[in-house]
Amino acid sequence: MRKKIKKFIKKSQMPVSAERLFEWHENPCALERLTPPWNRVKVIRKDEGIKPESEVHLKTYFGPIPFNWVARHKKYQAGKEFSDIQVSGPFAKWEHHHRMFPKNKDESFLEDEIEYQVRFGLASRIAKRAIEQLFHYRHTLLRCDLELQNSIPTKPLTIAITGSSGLVGSELSSFLRSAGHRVLSIVRKEPKKDEIHWDINSGKIENEKLEGVDGVIHLSGENIGSKRWTNTKKKRIEDSRVRGTSVLVQALNSLKSPPKVLISASGVGYYGIKSNVIANEAAEPGKDFLAQVCKKWEAEARGFKKGRVVTPRFGVVLTPKGGALKKMLPPFKMGLGGRIGSGNQLMSWVSIDDLVYQLYRILLTPSIEGPVNLCAPQMVTNLEFSKTLALVLHRPCLFPVSAFMAKLLFGEMAEATILSSIGAKPTKVEEAGLPFYYPDLLSALKHLLGKSR
Repeated sequence: MRKKIKKFIKKSQMPVSAERLFEWHENPCALERLTPPWNRVKVIRKDEGIKPESEVHLKTYFGPIPFNWVARHKKYQAGKEFSDIQVSGPFAKWEHHHRMFPKNKDESFLEDEIEYQVRFGLASRIAKRAIEQLFHYRHTLLRCDLELQNSIPTKPLTIAITGSSGLVGSELSSFLRSAGHRVLSIVRKEPKKDEIHWDINSGKIENEKLEGVDGVIHLSGENIGSKRWTNTKKKRIEDSRVRGTSVLVQALNSLKSPPKVLISASGVGYYGIKSNVIANEAAEPGKDFLAQVCKKWEAEARGFKKGRVVTPRFGVVLTPKGGALKKMLPPFKMGLGGRIGSGNQLMSWVSIDDLVYQLYRILLTPSIEGPVNLCAPQMVTNLEFSKTLALVLHRPCLFPVSAFMAKLLFGEMAEATILSSIGAKPTKVEEAGLPFYYPDLLSALKHLLGKSR
């Protein structure tokens, strides 16, 4: 029996003209920016532009099962509409029309219309729900991106970024490019176009490629949560931050045309292992290893003398793509999640989107300098976090992990991360009037995990 062709339509108002909305979709990084963080998608090949016959080749997953998806663009009417069809992939039919309608000279409507046909009857309900989640996320993210970009008018800038392929750097890079800025990635590998080579061990960096950049965002550093903290691991954690920042700062100070701003990442671990203490940016650093690394890290950044220096202290960055949330999802999805330790330890967190947005605001706000806590205003306890995550996933929260077990599994790293209690308050951000799109944990997790209802 032939399966019925389904139709899905999502229409939302956007805070830009139809022409600007269409132009945004022509940006080479638009697809990456609109891909939900819960979807495992890798771009295998992508032709330039969205004009007819250009193709996108993707590798994605249905649960643990990988499959390839090839989409080919068909219809193209500048400023108004473009479309693509599935050439090969999971659907029996997929035809996607992207339409932009003017509301007035400064506002428009985005309409996504999809005609699709599933291959198996049982997959129809799953496909319908997945499509609803996808486009709710896309329209929400795009509206927020455009609102922010409109709120701070600026000429196209050139921004150099270390750690551009990392969890934060990849999202920030695609956002900046979608806003019309040029991103130069500072990399350890052989550089390609729009890349700058550096080697922190030898202290070398391609200084000449940094001449004239408008700003530098320094995100590079050894992952603190990937393995137990052996002496070797701790040395890599410290060297990657302290020595890496020193090499970068020396290069920037030597430039004839230096950047106006250096944004050098730090973390709320600066405040140390504390017992439910609420810390603003003026608080003293802790005495433990991670706190002292942050102290040295920030001190090196302040060595940049030719422009503004900002040292944003990141809270726990939430995204299912990586970090703490990615590690917590499997047990919670299986109904085996629960608090860690007493559950009373304070957790300062921030959604990946709000982190990107606040970094952009800081980049373009000359009055902001020095340390800045980048974490949501509504901190939670570990127990509150666990219960909220379980609620969003419609699972119980019944299986705690004792502090003893956490220390046994992760050693010193557990004490400095999942068992530490750091209640950092984003005082400078609030005083500057920079809002959060996701100030509470429930709305943040629903957005990040595609649980709009």
